[in-house]
Amino acid sequence: MRYFEEIENRVSKEQIISRILEYGERCERIDPVEFESIYSPEEIRKDLECLAHAEKKIEEYKQGLTSYEREIYEINEERGKAFEILLADQIYNGEWLGSSAVPVRASRFDDVKNGVDIVVEFDREDEVERMALVVDASTSSDVGYMERKIKKNIEKVIKGSLEVKYFQSDISDENGEYFKGKLENLIPVVIGADRQNINEIFDIFSELISLEGNKDDDSKSKRQWLRKKLSNHPIQDLFLNQIETQLKIYISILKREDKPTDDIEMLLGVIKEVMEEKKEIDFSEEINNDRVLCNIRAICEDLLNERSNIKGVNY
Repeated sequence: MRYFEEIENRVSKEQIISRILEYGERCERIDPVEFESIYSPEEIRKDLECLAHAEKKIEEYKQGLTSYEREIYEINEERGKAFEILLADQIYNGEWLGSSAVPVRASRFDDVKNGVDIVVEFDREDEVERMALVVDASTSSDVGYMERKIKKNIEKVIKGSLEVKYFQSDISDENGEYFKGKLENLIPVVIGADRQNINEIFDIFSELISLEGNKDDDSKSKRQWLRKKLSNHPIQDLFLNQIETQLKIYISILKREDKPTDDIEMLLGVIKEVMEEKKEIDFSEEINNDRVLCNIRAICEDLLNERSNIKGVNY
């Protein structure tokens, strides 16, 4: 009996993920073809060829896996994409990273080449702060995998090497113009959550999507309730704590490298302001004990100690 319950549950989860992915296909994503005013057609063509080559390599890697390994890989890949879609939607509609945050989904080129899923812009009174999100929805219990990601991000922060080539801002400047082109020296952070916690928000978001187009009063009322449930979900505090932890480790390591920390400290200030805004949301024990948050905190603490004890460590 339990076997059939698990199969039924799995089919249900697959349907939920498919619904979110289908919704994501209708959402805007940056297209390099629209940057011919910034880059030459030849340069864009070469980038798209580079992307096609990278995606071919990914497919070749998948074909080299066993059928079981390939199934797990593809499930995790789809969950990651669905999480990215949900996150972009909720940063915008649910204000998960505060009322001044505006998400921009990276182009597929920058996703594959630079490992950036979303660029978050914070619309401040006199300037725009930007942060790159690296979204992870599939490896909550894999400490080694998460550690490699964070180490790689530390290296990018130290070198100032993270860029997004194709970017179109959604925030206008004082002249009413929108920045378009390459972003450099971006600050990357990894965010994710336990499978159980992500499944919960997947369920809510999928139900919300299913009610699209229904104009009856009951559907309208339920949509409003689901939107409110998502916008007040404590998982956003989980993400804010993950971001805060990583920004703090960057500042500590950069100071030891005698490198400037102004940009990251400014970004950390923005995140702390958002966390202050969110104090009324119940940060439940279940969310607080999320393994991804615990892993990120433990990894950052270990890296800081390692950095202080071992001179000249290269990440």
